Amino acid sequence: MKKLKELYKKKLFQEVIDLCETEISTNQDSINYLEIMADSYIALKKNIQGIEIYESIMKENKENFEILNKLGIAYKNINNFKKAEKNFLKSLEIKPDQWSVIFNLGITHFQNNNFKKAGLYLEKITQIKPDFILGYIFYGKTLFNLKSFSKAEEIYKKGLEYDSYSEDLRVGLSDVYIKLGYTKLGRDLLSKTHGYVKLNLEKNSNINKVLKFSDFIGEFMLNDINLCNEVINFMDDNIDLQRSGLVGGKINNDIKKTKDISIHPKKLKLESHIFFKKIIENINDMFCQYTNEYKFLKKYYDYRIPTFNIQKYDVNDHYKGEHCERDSDLNNSRYFAWMIYLNDVKSGGKTCFTNQSIEISPKKGKVLIWPSDWTHSHYASEVKSGEKFILTGWIERN
Repeated sequence: MKKLKELYKKKLFQEVIDLCETEISTNQDSINYLEIMADSYIALKKNIQGIEIYESIMKENKENFEILNKLGIAYKNINNFKKAEKNFLKSLEIKPDQWSVIFNLGITHFQNNNFKKAGLYLEKITQIKPDFILGYIFYGKTLFNLKSFSKAEEIYKKGLEYDSYSEDLRVGLSDVYIKLGYTKLGRDLLSKTHGYVKLNLEKNSNINKVLKFSDFIGEFMLNDINLCNEVINFMDDNIDLQRSGLVGGKINNDIKKTKDISIHPKKLKLESHIFFKKIIENINDMFCQYTNEYKFLKKYYDYRIPTFNIQKYDVNDHYKGEHCERDSDLNNSRYFAWMIYLNDVKSGGKTCFTNQSIEISPKKGKVLIWPSDWTHSHYASEVKSGEKFILTGWIERN
């Protein structure tokens, strides 16, 4: 068991599973092996396998409140919120003073967009566990979704008294400032927290091929398409960073179903992120070529790239909801969007610009730049075969 715990700590989850399968058949202490095996499946986001094992453990011990909590988390992960709530409540019946289970109940209702119910549990967490930062983060987000902006400001600031460096608290507070009308204060706080890359319109190396310009949509080919492989590898190697794609800060799989990782410009200095820095340098070159085509844009100089995202689409995943990239006071500094297709897609996954009647099939290394406004509303069709990976972000003005 000691070796298994060491492997688990090193995040070698598949090795844990393989070793457990060997040990379970010969070891009398099989329950502990089953538990760490299930934990490893959950860590690998193989929630169904983990659930099956947890359920088998519960048949042997119906009073195991810790496994009930883990079952609740696993069901929450697959958006089965009804079963998640049921298991969390059962766990609290057995042991009522579990603050972590109360928190998990709040998160379950938050992910299910039931913000009033989420608020009841999350407010309680900030009271019974005042040094637990995630309590303030998600209670603040809940209040924000309930449009209780002044109360959200109070909660974020209270959390920052415990952890003044929390990026999530600072970002939440920046959004609140913008909603309360303190736009500059909010934008400055966000920039200070996550950073940005300032674009240089004079740095025009023309190293990336222009494919065409049509209806203000620029199509390019990335100079070094091997960079695409590095981004895909980063996505696959960082399962713990992946989150469900959000729409307006909420999960709605009917509108968008993706897995996302956000990349903050401040981290481009890290050795592990050097290839992202190279990609942004290429985006700078392509935007220079874009402004050469549409010369009016050269009147401005304060263009920059904020946080951007990797997105992975599995079969049946999509972004079917037609949308534009500037649609609220939280993103009104966006002028353009950009996107890199990181792989070829066998079938589906097209980017469809409704007003222009343009459909673009994913091709590895192809890059798009387009205006962020309603004129270029668009959606991504369902992936029918294979996987789809993109890197996407915005060009804004300060």
